[in-house]
Amino acid sequence: MKRQRFFSHQPLHLLQRITSRRNAMLLLRMFISLIVILVLYSFVFHYLMHSEGHEHSIVTGLYWTLSTMTTLGLGDITFVSDEGRFFTIIVVSTGILFLLVLLPFTIFQLFQSSARIPRELPKGTHGHVVLTEYNPLTSALVERLEWYNQPYAVLVSDLEEAIQLREQGIKTVAGKLDDPNTFKEIRVEHAAFLVATGSDITNTSLVYTVRRVSENIPIIASASG
Repeated sequence: MKRQRFFSHQPLHLLQRITSRRNAMLLLRMFISLIVILVLYSFVFHYLMHSEGHEHSIVTGLYWTLSTMTTLGLGDITFVSDEGRFFTIIVVSTGILFLLVLLPFTIFQLFQSSARIPRELPKGTHGHVVLTEYNPLTSALVERLEWYNQPYAVLVSDLEEAIQLREQGIKTVAGKLDDPNTFKEIRVEHAAFLVATGSDITNTSLVYTVRRVSENIPIIASASG
């Protein structure tokens, strides 16, 4: 049973690692793009300033590029030629597009999914089935519950796992399995019954925690033979 649970969890954990790696790579590409833009614009800055008869250090070039892209507009270093002023417009436009639009939008896209994971069920929820953890047994039960239109909620402690399950259309709630407040927030005292499908140690601790919230809810727990 434990071996089956181990192998059944591998695709989910692999998917979680792929998602985290994809998010990290996206942020890395954004950072690298910013560095490339800073270096390129600094090079153009030095070229145009040299054509106007001014020489500046590399640090000054980066300073001007960054302050212009962030629209600070300090004004201590300016171009006098039309080419230089046109380049300034390009740098400002790039800063507005990249730093004020693309970067915040990317960060929002990366983290908005976690904000959609509920940590409690609406007040008045009753007659639902609470399932803890997610494994083949839980998956089979979810299919049956959905077939009979029985309301349910899968409670998992790992936020990444909750996000993945939610994206698969499984009604998921995130919360700590050893915290009585978690079971209060999922209205366990009004649930039809609770199914614990973790390890024997986890189930024992979970039952003790649930009983602190409700003494009457029926609990079904799996056990390794």
